[in-house]
Amino acid sequence: MSTVNWTFEEDKVFENAHVQCPEDAVERWALIAELLPGKTAADVEAHYKILLEDLEAIEAGLVPLPRYKDDPEEEKAEDSKRKKSKWNKKQGRSKPPAEGKIEV
Repeated sequence: MSTVNWTFEEDKVFENAHVQCPEDAVERWALIAELLPGKTAADVEAHYKILLEDLEAIEAGLVPLPRYKDDPEEEKAEDSKRKKSKWNKKQGRSKPPAEGKIEV
């Protein structure tokens, strides 16, 4: 497999060209490589195969999904942690009382 480095911009050009270039096109990889200075048809085909392997690993659950700061689910979890932490500091306790239980 090729060990050629790809920039973000090159990946975008590759992705756009990949969508536009039909799978059955003769010399498909060469056509895409023409849009990527310094990349050969072999580089482009190897990049495609690596991306397919990555996709298969993700779909098989072998790669954990990244945690994004703007993910609503992640924000809910962080809010919950902060609320518990504030309550514990304010009350001087290690955990809040059980639901429906009144402490005197």
